[in-house]
Amino acid sequence: MTNPLTERRLSDEEPYEIIHNPVVGEEFRLLERDSDADGEFLRAEVRYRSDATRFVEHVHPQQDETFHVLDGALLVSVDGVERSLTPGEQVTLPAGVPHEHGTVQGTETRVLWEARPPLAAATLLRMLATLAEEGNTDARGTPNLLAMAVFADTHSDFIYLARPSIPTQKLLFKLLAPVGRLRGYSTDYPAPSGAPSA
Repeated sequence: MTNPLTERRLSDEEPYEIIHNPVVGEEFRLLERDSDADGEFLRAEVRYRSDATRFVEHVHPQQDETFHVLDGALLVSVDGVERSLTPGEQVTLPAGVPHEHGTVQGTETRVLWEARPPLAAATLLRMLATLAEEGNTDARGTPNLLAMAVFADTHSDFIYLARPSIPTQKLLFKLLAPVGRLRGYSTDYPAPSGAPSA
């Protein structure tokens, strides 16, 4: 049986956009626009450096994420249970389930990633990469609270931290978003200028 996530050969697909995050150590090579997939999904080849950091535990209330490991090893933690995926293995993280993912330190990793539905996934990736390039994230690539508030206020119910509760975060982000906008944060970020070209 063919895996729908990998049935197309990556070598035949040219990315239409490359989003490179220098702090996290990952590069998203977007292969299919959500508009190309009738708004059903966004697909990318993700390349993690050997020193890539692990993104903070988070939850997507309305989006499933699927990771299919092509090379290296991907660590996935769901509800505190961690497992390591090797080439050929795949995991789907269902909407509403807190999770985090990253690589085994010292191992370059390449995965095929899919978000269903895409929602604001590409917008978030661009924002995180741009803020990282500008030096406006912590060592794990997490933006400051004002930038997060502007994004969450604009794209409600897309992504939240695993803690505190989502209602608490919604209230906090609603209060902080106007301050973040005054400080110049937005959700309109182009691909970062340091990104490799396709």
